[in-house]
Amino acid sequence: MKRESVRRRGAARGASGTGSVQVARCLALSLALSLVLAGTLTAPRAYAGEFIPLSSAIGIRVSVVDTRQALLEADLDLTMYTRYPTASPSYPAGTPYFGIPALDYGDGSTVPTTTLALASSGGGPGGSNVYRSLASFTHSYPLPLTYTVTAGMFCTACFRGSATYFPAGMPGSPVFSTVTDYLPTSVIGNLAARYSYQGTTPSYFFPSYSVRYQVTLYGAVTNTTQVDLSLPVQVPTLSQWGLVALAVSLLAGGLGLLRRVG
Repeated sequence: MKRESVRRRGAARGASGTGSVQVARCLALSLALSLVLAGTLTAPRAYAGEFIPLSSAIGIRVSVVDTRQALLEADLDLTMYTRYPTASPSYPAGTPYFGIPALDYGDGSTVPTTTLALASSGGGPGGSNVYRSLASFTHSYPLPLTYTVTAGMFCTACFRGSATYFPAGMPGSPVFSTVTDYLPTSVIGNLAARYSYQGTTPSYFFPSYSVRYQVTLYGAVTNTTQVDLSLPVQVPTLSQWGLVALAVSLLAGGLGLLRRVG
C-alpha cells in the first residue's frame, strides 16, 4: 500500500485539462513568434536575450536525502535555478500546463506543482536565482525496486527562432533574415516539452513583403535521480563447521587422488 506525505509550506494544485494545455502552448508559441518577428524591425543581425535581461542558466535538481528500505520510503529535496531577473520570496516548481509535474516519483504518483522558497538571489549558476524546498518530500513505494524520480519546472522564455523576409511571391529572393535566441547557455538537467512552429505569411510590418519563420520552444526543464529500495543480494555462506567439513572433504579427495597416481 502506498503512503505519501509532503512536509512543506505552500499550496499544491492539480494539473489542468487538455484544453488548458493547448491554450498554454499556443500562447507561448505566439509570444515567441512575436519576439522573433519584432527582432526584424532593426538591423539584420542575431539577437541573444536583448529584450529582457535573463540569466544564462536554468535548471532543477532532485536529491535523495534518506531511504528506509524496511518501510519502502524515501525522502527527496528539490532545488531550482530560475532565469527571471527579479527574485520573489517563492517560486512554483512544475508546469502542469505542459504536462510536466514538479515531482514524478517513478511509480505513477506525482506532485503536479509545489512552491519552493528563495535561497539565494542571483547566487546560482549564471546569476540564476536559487529556490529550495523547505522540507523533504516523503514518499512510500509499493515494491522493493529501483525507481527513477523526475523533477520538472517551467523554462522561462526558452526558445529560438528565425525569420526571413522576401518580396511577396518571390521566396527565392530573400532580402534579409534574423535569428532570435533566448535559449539558456547552461541547463542543470534537460530541456523538455519541445514544440515547433513554422510557416510563411504576409508581413504585418512591411506590406509588400512576406516572411518565412520558424520557432522552437521548450516549455520545461527536467532532471532525474534514482531511488534504490531493492533488496540486498543474499550471498550464500557456510558456517564455521561447514567450512571445516568442506576442508576435510577436499583433503580426503586429494589424498585419494594421490594414492591412485602413486
